[in-house]
Order: sequence, then C-alpha cells, then structure tokens
Amino acid sequence: MKPIDQYIENYKAWLNVTPETFRHTMETSDETVLGVKICVESHEYEEINGLKRGETATVTFSKGELSYSCSCCDLQRGFFSICIGGKNFIFFSRTLYGFVLLDCETLEAEYEHFPEIVLDGEESFIVTNVKQLEDLLLLGGCYWACPDEFFLFDYHTKRFLSFSRLYPEIDFEREEIETETLTLHGKDKNDADVTVSLTKEELLAAMEAHGTTDF
Repeated sequence: MKPIDQYIENYKAWLNVTPETFRHTMETSDETVLGVKICVESHEYEEINGLKRGETATVTFSKGELSYSCSCCDLQRGFFSICIGGKNFIFFSRTLYGFVLLDCETLEAEYEHFPEIVLDGEESFIVTNVKQLEDLLLLGGCYWACPDEFFLFDYHTKRFLSFSRLYPEIDFEREEIETETLTLHGKDKNDADVTVSLTKEELLAAMEAHGTTDF
C-alpha cells in the first residue's frame, strides 16, 4: 500500500467508519476542468452524539472512455488547471498534505507527492494555491495556518525549493509573477517591508544549489 493510501486508511479508522456512524452521501458531478468531468461523492460520518466528525470522498475523473478514481479525505482547495510543455494537468490534493498531477490526456496520475513524515504524526507543508512560471510551479500554503510558506516545484526534476530556507530572515506574505520573474513580498525581523525578485534563470540556479526532494 502506498503511504498516501495508508494515511487515508488511518484517517478512516480515526473516523470510525461503520454503518452506524455513516450520516449521508452528497454527490456533485457537474464540474469540468480542461475537458475532464469530475464527480465527487462525499461520505459524511458522525459521532454517537450526532456531531459531524469528518468525511471521506471518492473522486472520479472521466473523459470519453477513460476514467480515473481515487479515495480522498480533503478536497477543500479544489482543482487547478495546469499546462506544462504543452501538456494539460489537473492539480489537486487527496489529503491535507501533498498533491497530484493528473494527465488530462491519459487520465493517469503522472506525479503524486506525499510527505511521509505525517504518518509518524509530524506536520508538513499544506498547499493552498498554485501558480505557474512557465514549467515551474509556485506552491503557496502554510503549516497549519502559520507560518506562511512558498515552495517552488520543478516539474522536470521533481525537486522543491523552500523560500523560507533560502531567505530565513524574511517572512514572505504574497507573490507576483510577471513574464519570467517571480517577486515575493514580506517583512524582515524588524518588521520592515522587503521585496525579492528572481528571474527564472536565478530560480533554476537556486533550485540546483538548494533544491530538495520533499517539502
């Protein structure tokens, strides 16, 4: 079993998924992204006192005769359309942690990242949004709402670059992408405004020197 599937099974065990705790199923099947139909079937579970405890979901992507289904336990951030090197992808997360790049042509998960440290109860980065700088993805998010963080992901090398590690003296808050330049805005330790602008070439050089294979 893959680590991400083990995490979802652990979550189901925590929910105490049984016929007695099952509350209801809510199905949404009208969303289409990049020509791919997305059907989300959510299963809500409750505790004995009737309060909602949590939910799981089965997500099915379909296009013509092709289909791909997976179990999920967090879909709050939705589905993002991504185009890299002429290929279309749907970017989404199956759990609170990690992400999937689903190839819209083959409906196969071309890449799936899951930080395995969460299986041991440790925290990891939570992706809340994604933007593109050509074939580089800028992942914005946080560690349980604080602190904010930005990671750069190189689709070709599958490596990550943490800006908080690259600039430990700066707390970055927002970003701008123009042409081939990424600009990050934040504050230093004295609460003064700071702006860092990096070209794609500079980002790739930083990735080469400081990139990692995980968050």
